[in-house]
Amino acid sequence: MMAGKIRPTEILIQDAIRESDRSVIHILEMNIHKIPASLFNQNTLGE
Repeated sequence: MMAGKIRPTEILIQDAIRESDRSVIHILEMNIHKIPASLFNQNTLGE
C-alpha cells in the first residue's frame, strides 16, 4: 500500500518499433498533497 491505498508501483514502457527496448519505472514512495483548485483553470492548463 502507498498513500493509504493499493496502487501500481511499477510502470513498463516498451518501444513500439524496437520491442526489445524497454524502460521500467519503480515507484518507491508516494505522498498525499493537496493541490489548489486554482491550478485547474484554462489559464494555467493551456489550450
